[in-house]
Amino acid sequence: MVNQFSSDLLTRFIAPEIDDKPELVLPSLSADFEASGKWMQQYFLSSVFQGEFTGHTKLYVESIIARIQIVFSGYESARIKTMEYTAHWRSGSPGIGRYLAAVGEWESVFLNIQIVLDLMKKFLSATISAGDKEDRIRLIANRIKHVSEDIEDGKLTDTGMPLWLTPIGFATVGARVSCEEIVAQVRFLAQFAACLSLPSQAKERFAALDAAVRDDPDYVIKP
Repeated sequence: MVNQFSSDLLTRFIAPEIDDKPELVLPSLSADFEASGKWMQQYFLSSVFQGEFTGHTKLYVESIIARIQIVFSGYESARIKTMEYTAHWRSGSPGIGRYLAAVGEWESVFLNIQIVLDLMKKFLSATISAGDKEDRIRLIANRIKHVSEDIEDGKLTDTGMPLWLTPIGFATVGARVSCEEIVAQVRFLAQFAACLSLPSQAKERFAALDAAVRDDPDYVIKP
């Protein structure tokens, strides 16, 4: 027989909203980006045989591609762990082990996205407009990194978890990000990595990407 616990106890000792029914929509993006596991390999071969970046640009490009590849694979792993959690979730018995496994994967995703955004900001001569979504992603990453400080400063009072799942996404103290938003962010970064992975075609591919996202107020790309 599975033990059942009250919502009050679960939120008090585990995480906020853990006893709220999860309805997280996290599609696989692998079919849309079949080369995602080979972006760095593609960059290497393209640089050797077709044309290469130089100087600081080369260093930024290599760091960005590698980091986005980590973000992408991390997203897919986190998605699978989350689907396992939601499939077994029951009110009063949500599955704490599966919950923590999923949250741990998402912490890595948020931290690596923040690193990518910082690199991209330095890499581009003009900014990718810092939309509200990106600000909230950064805030979640900062709360993960500074959890001990937040406990000491009293910012975390009801939970020791710097990141928790909501019924439709993710939250920390002072910020929420929906599944739809994190999917859009990962998709955009994947497009960015695909552009960089072919140095000789980067200019044309960036122009196409810029046109594709021109109507999205969160993104303005001018490499």
